[in-house]
Amino acid sequence: MAINIPQDWQTGKDEYYKLTGEKKPREKIAKFFTTSHTGIHSLLDDLADFSQKAPNQKTAENYLKLKQKYDKAATEYINQLQTLITEESKKTQTGFVVKGDNELGIAKFKTDSYRGLKMLKTKLESYKANFEVHYRTYLIADENKKKVENASFAEGTNRSRVETVEKSFEVRMKNGFARFKAASNALKATPTVEVWNREFTTNEAVRSLTTALAAYKTIKTELEKSNLQLSQEQQRLLLLTTHWYQELAPWGDGAKRKLNQGDNVALERDQASQKVKACAAALGFSI
Repeated sequence: MAINIPQDWQTGKDEYYKLTGEKKPREKIAKFFTTSHTGIHSLLDDLADFSQKAPNQKTAENYLKLKQKYDKAATEYINQLQTLITEESKKTQTGFVVKGDNELGIAKFKTDSYRGLKMLKTKLESYKANFEVHYRTYLIADENKKKVENASFAEGTNRSRVETVEKSFEVRMKNGFARFKAASNALKATPTVEVWNREFTTNEAVRSLTTALAAYKTIKTELEKSNLQLSQEQQRLLLLTTHWYQELAPWGDGAKRKLNQGDNVALERDQASQKVKACAAALGFSI
Protein backbone atom coordinates (compact mmCIF):
# COMPACT_ATOMS: atom_id res chain seq x y z
CA MET A 1 0.00 0.00 0.00
CA ALA A 2 1.46 3.36 -1.04
CA ILE A 3 1.80 6.15 1.48
CA ASN A 4 -1.14 8.56 1.74
CA ILE A 5 0.86 11.78 1.90
CA PRO A 6 -1.83 14.27 3.06
CA GLN A 7 -2.84 11.85 5.81
CA ASP A 8 0.80 11.22 6.74
CA TRP A 9 1.43 14.95 7.07
CA GLN A 10 -1.58 15.38 9.35
CA THR A 11 -0.41 12.41 11.42
CA GLY A 12 3.05 13.98 11.69
CA LYS A 13 1.62 17.25 12.96
CA ASP A 14 -0.56 15.42 15.49
CA GLU A 15 2.43 13.43 16.75
CA TYR A 16 4.51 16.61 16.99
CA TYR A 17 1.88 18.18 19.27
CA LYS A 18 1.66 15.03 21.39
CA LEU A 19 5.44 14.65 21.65
CA THR A 20 6.19 18.26 22.58
CA GLY A 21 3.08 19.03 24.59
CA GLU A 22 2.59 22.21 22.59
CA LYS A 23 -1.04 23.26 22.21
CA LYS A 24 -0.13 25.20 19.09
CA PRO A 25 3.01 25.39 16.94
CA ARG A 26 5.60 28.01 17.78
CA GLU A 27 5.33 31.30 15.95
CA LYS A 28 8.07 30.67 13.38
CA ILE A 29 6.32 27.66 11.89
CA ALA A 30 2.66 28.29 12.83
CA LYS A 31 1.64 29.39 9.33
CA PHE A 32 2.77 26.09 7.86
CA PHE A 33 0.39 24.17 10.11
CA THR A 34 -2.69 25.90 8.72
CA THR A 35 -4.56 24.72 5.65
CA SER A 36 -4.83 28.33 4.46
CA HIS A 37 -1.07 28.71 4.02
CA THR A 38 -0.04 29.01 0.37
CA GLY A 39 1.34 25.74 0.23
CA ILE A 40 1.70 22.73 2.22
CA HIS A 41 -1.59 21.01 2.94
CA SER A 42 -3.62 22.05 -0.11
CA LEU A 43 -0.72 21.27 -2.44
CA LEU A 44 -0.31 17.84 -0.87
CA ASP A 45 -4.00 17.18 -1.54
CA ASP A 46 -3.76 18.41 -5.14
CA LEU A 47 -0.64 16.38 -5.89
CA ALA A 48 -2.16 13.25 -4.34
CA ASP A 49 -5.19 13.62 -6.61
CA PHE A 50 -2.95 13.30 -9.66
CA SER A 51 -2.31 9.64 -8.87
CA GLN A 52 -5.79 8.98 -10.30
CA LYS A 53 -5.16 10.76 -13.61
CA ALA A 54 -4.12 9.07 -16.85
CA PRO A 55 -0.48 9.86 -17.76
CA ASN A 56 -0.07 12.11 -20.80
CA GLN A 57 1.78 15.28 -21.76
CA LYS A 58 -0.89 17.58 -20.29
CA THR A 59 -0.91 15.65 -17.01
CA ALA A 60 2.88 15.83 -16.80
CA GLU A 61 2.89 19.59 -17.46
CA ASN A 62 0.20 20.32 -14.84
CA TYR A 63 1.83 18.00 -12.33
CA LEU A 64 5.18 19.77 -12.80
CA LYS A 65 3.58 23.16 -12.09
CA LEU A 66 2.08 21.87 -8.85
CA LYS A 67 5.29 20.10 -7.91
CA GLN A 68 7.29 23.29 -8.38
CA LYS A 69 4.84 25.18 -6.13
CA TYR A 70 5.19 22.51 -3.48
CA ASP A 71 8.99 22.49 -3.78
CA LYS A 72 9.06 26.26 -3.20
CA ALA A 73 6.68 26.18 -0.21
CA ALA A 74 8.34 23.13 1.33
CA THR A 75 11.83 24.56 0.91
CA GLU A 76 10.77 27.68 2.85
CA TYR A 77 9.32 25.53 5.62
CA ILE A 78 12.31 23.17 5.67
CA ASN A 79 14.67 26.13 6.08
CA GLN A 80 12.61 27.43 9.01
CA LEU A 81 12.59 23.98 10.58
CA GLN A 82 16.34 23.65 10.14
CA THR A 83 16.87 26.94 11.98
CA LEU A 84 14.81 25.66 14.90
CA ILE A 85 16.56 22.26 14.77
CA THR A 86 19.94 24.00 15.04
CA GLU A 87 18.69 25.94 18.06
CA GLU A 88 17.28 22.81 19.71
CA SER A 89 20.45 20.80 19.03
CA LYS A 90 22.23 22.92 21.66
CA LYS A 91 19.77 21.82 24.34
CA THR A 92 19.41 18.52 26.18
CA GLN A 93 16.97 16.86 28.52
CA THR A 94 17.66 14.16 31.09
CA GLY A 95 16.03 10.77 31.44
CA PHE A 96 16.49 7.31 32.85
CA VAL A 97 18.41 4.56 31.06
CA VAL A 98 18.98 0.90 31.93
CA LYS A 99 22.65 0.09 32.49
CA GLY A 100 24.40 -3.21 33.14
CA ASP A 101 22.76 -5.63 35.57
CA ASN A 102 19.43 -3.84 34.97
CA GLU A 103 20.50 -0.80 37.00
CA LEU A 104 18.83 2.52 36.30
CA GLY A 105 21.00 5.49 35.40
CA ILE A 106 20.47 9.03 34.22
CA ALA A 107 21.56 10.23 30.79
CA LYS A 108 21.19 13.30 28.60
CA PHE A 109 19.16 13.17 25.40
CA LYS A 110 18.14 15.44 22.57
CA THR A 111 14.96 17.34 23.39
CA ASP A 112 11.49 16.19 22.32
CA SER A 113 11.21 19.35 20.23
CA TYR A 114 14.44 18.49 18.41
CA ARG A 115 13.17 15.01 17.51
CA GLY A 116 9.75 16.34 16.54
CA LEU A 117 11.15 19.05 14.29
CA LYS A 118 13.47 16.58 12.55
CA MET A 119 10.50 14.29 11.96
CA LEU A 120 8.55 17.10 10.25
CA LYS A 121 11.54 18.19 8.17
CA THR A 122 12.33 14.74 6.81
CA LYS A 123 8.67 14.10 6.03
CA LEU A 124 8.58 17.17 3.79
CA GLU A 125 11.85 16.14 2.13
CA SER A 126 10.54 12.64 1.48
CA TYR A 127 7.41 14.04 -0.16
CA LYS A 128 9.59 16.03 -2.56
CA ALA A 129 11.40 12.86 -3.58
CA ASN A 130 8.09 11.00 -3.92
CA PHE A 131 6.63 13.66 -6.20
CA GLU A 132 9.76 13.52 -8.38
CA VAL A 133 9.18 9.78 -8.89
CA HIS A 134 5.57 10.40 -9.92
CA TYR A 135 6.58 13.17 -12.30
CA ARG A 136 9.13 10.93 -13.98
CA THR A 137 6.50 8.20 -14.25
CA TYR A 138 4.22 10.57 -16.16
CA LEU A 139 7.06 11.58 -18.47
CA ILE A 140 8.05 7.98 -19.18
CA ALA A 141 4.48 6.91 -19.87
CA ASP A 142 4.01 9.82 -22.27
CA GLU A 143 7.29 9.10 -24.08
CA ASN A 144 6.43 5.41 -24.45
CA LYS A 145 2.98 6.26 -25.81
CA LYS A 146 4.49 8.51 -28.48
CA LYS A 147 6.95 5.79 -29.52
CA VAL A 148 4.17 3.24 -29.89
CA GLU A 149 2.06 5.66 -31.94
CA ASN A 150 4.94 6.74 -34.18
CA ALA A 151 6.43 3.87 -36.19
CA SER A 152 9.61 5.85 -36.87
CA PHE A 153 10.48 5.42 -33.21
CA ALA A 154 10.15 1.64 -33.32
CA GLU A 155 13.82 1.03 -33.94
CA GLY A 156 15.83 1.65 -30.82
CA THR A 157 12.84 1.45 -28.48
CA ASN A 158 14.49 -1.23 -26.36
CA ARG A 159 17.63 0.86 -26.03
CA SER A 160 15.44 3.74 -24.94
CA ARG A 161 13.84 1.51 -22.33
CA VAL A 162 17.28 0.71 -20.96
CA GLU A 163 17.89 4.44 -20.54
CA THR A 164 14.51 4.68 -18.82
CA VAL A 165 15.45 1.93 -16.36
CA GLU A 166 18.71 3.69 -15.54
CA LYS A 167 17.10 7.12 -15.07
CA SER A 168 14.25 5.73 -13.01
CA PHE A 169 16.61 3.72 -10.81
CA GLU A 170 18.40 6.79 -9.47
CA VAL A 171 15.20 8.76 -8.85
CA ARG A 172 13.47 5.81 -7.15
CA MET A 173 16.48 5.04 -4.96
CA LYS A 174 16.67 8.66 -3.79
CA ASN A 175 12.98 8.49 -2.97
CA GLY A 176 13.52 5.22 -1.09
CA PHE A 177 16.32 6.64 1.05
CA ALA A 178 14.29 9.79 1.78
CA ARG A 179 11.27 7.66 2.71
CA PHE A 180 13.38 5.56 5.10
CA LYS A 181 14.94 8.63 6.68
CA ALA A 182 11.49 10.08 7.36
CA ALA A 183 10.32 6.78 8.86
CA SER A 184 13.43 6.52 11.03
CA ASN A 185 12.91 10.03 12.43
CA ALA A 186 9.24 9.29 13.09
CA LEU A 187 10.39 6.29 15.15
CA LYS A 188 12.99 8.34 17.00
CA ALA A 189 10.24 10.79 17.91
CA THR A 190 7.73 8.08 18.88
CA PRO A 191 9.43 4.67 19.28
CA THR A 192 6.36 2.46 19.48
CA VAL A 193 5.28 -0.75 17.76
CA GLU A 194 2.25 1.10 16.36
CA VAL A 195 4.42 3.72 14.65
CA TRP A 196 6.83 1.04 13.37
CA ASN A 197 3.98 -0.94 11.80
CA ARG A 198 2.55 2.17 10.19
CA GLU A 199 5.90 3.27 8.77
CA PHE A 200 7.09 -0.14 7.60
CA THR A 201 3.82 -1.45 6.20
CA THR A 202 1.45 1.30 5.05
CA ASN A 203 4.18 3.89 4.48
CA GLU A 204 6.70 1.46 2.97
CA ALA A 205 9.76 2.60 4.92
CA VAL A 206 12.02 0.05 3.20
CA ARG A 207 9.74 -1.42 0.54
CA SER A 208 10.29 1.65 -1.64
CA LEU A 209 13.98 0.70 -1.69
CA THR A 210 13.51 -3.03 -2.28
CA THR A 211 11.09 -2.28 -5.13
CA ALA A 212 13.64 0.02 -6.77
CA LEU A 213 16.45 -2.51 -6.27
CA ALA A 214 14.40 -5.37 -7.71
CA ALA A 215 13.34 -3.31 -10.74
CA TYR A 216 16.92 -2.79 -11.90
CA LYS A 217 17.13 -6.40 -13.12
CA THR A 218 14.78 -5.52 -16.02
CA ILE A 219 17.73 -3.78 -17.65
CA LYS A 220 19.13 -7.18 -18.66
CA THR A 221 15.85 -8.20 -20.27
CA GLU A 222 15.65 -4.96 -22.26
CA LEU A 223 19.21 -5.33 -23.51
CA GLU A 224 18.64 -8.94 -24.56
CA LYS A 225 15.68 -7.85 -26.71
CA SER A 226 18.15 -5.88 -28.83
CA ASN A 227 20.88 -8.55 -28.65
CA LEU A 228 22.98 -6.23 -26.49
CA GLN A 229 25.20 -7.12 -23.55
CA LEU A 230 25.48 -5.54 -20.14
CA SER A 231 28.32 -3.07 -19.77
CA GLN A 232 30.77 -3.51 -16.90
CA GLU A 233 29.01 -0.81 -14.90
CA GLN A 234 25.61 -2.36 -15.57
CA GLN A 235 26.94 -5.75 -14.48
CA ARG A 236 28.32 -4.21 -11.29
CA LEU A 237 25.03 -2.51 -10.48
CA LEU A 238 23.05 -5.66 -11.25
CA LEU A 239 25.14 -7.64 -8.77
CA LEU A 240 24.91 -4.91 -6.14
CA THR A 241 21.17 -4.37 -6.49
CA THR A 242 20.54 -8.11 -6.29
CA HIS A 243 22.70 -8.38 -3.16
CA TRP A 244 21.14 -5.39 -1.39
CA TYR A 245 17.64 -6.45 -2.26
CA GLN A 246 18.33 -9.68 -0.38
CA GLU A 247 19.88 -7.78 2.52
CA LEU A 248 16.93 -5.39 2.89
CA ALA A 249 14.16 -7.87 2.06
CA PRO A 250 13.37 -8.75 5.71
CA TRP A 251 12.31 -5.12 6.32
CA GLY A 252 11.00 -4.35 2.84
CA ASP A 253 9.20 -7.52 1.84
CA GLY A 254 9.51 -9.97 4.71
CA ALA A 255 8.99 -10.82 8.34
CA LYS A 256 10.36 -7.61 9.86
CA ARG A 257 7.87 -5.34 8.14
CA LYS A 258 5.59 -5.79 11.13
CA LEU A 259 6.51 -6.04 14.82
CA ASN A 260 4.58 -7.45 17.76
CA GLN A 261 3.99 -5.86 21.13
CA GLY A 262 7.06 -6.34 23.29
CA ASP A 263 9.54 -6.24 20.39
CA ASN A 264 12.47 -3.85 20.81
CA VAL A 265 11.62 -1.01 18.41
CA ALA A 266 14.85 0.95 18.96
CA LEU A 267 16.99 -2.14 18.31
CA GLU A 268 15.05 -3.04 15.16
CA ARG A 269 15.26 0.55 13.92
CA ASP A 270 19.03 0.66 14.45
CA GLN A 271 19.52 -2.67 12.66
CA ALA A 272 17.46 -1.51 9.70
CA SER A 273 19.34 1.82 9.66
CA GLN A 274 22.70 0.07 9.54
CA LYS A 275 21.61 -2.00 6.54
CA VAL A 276 20.10 0.95 4.68
CA LYS A 277 23.18 3.13 5.27
CA ALA A 278 25.46 0.31 4.08
CA CYS A 279 23.32 -0.06 0.95
CA ALA A 280 23.54 3.68 0.25
CA ALA A 281 27.33 3.65 0.67
CA ALA A 282 27.74 0.62 -1.61
CA LEU A 283 25.64 2.19 -4.38
CA GLY A 284 27.10 5.68 -4.03
CA PHE A 285 24.11 7.49 -2.53
CA SER A 286 24.20 9.90 0.40
CA ILE A 287 21.50 9.92 3.06
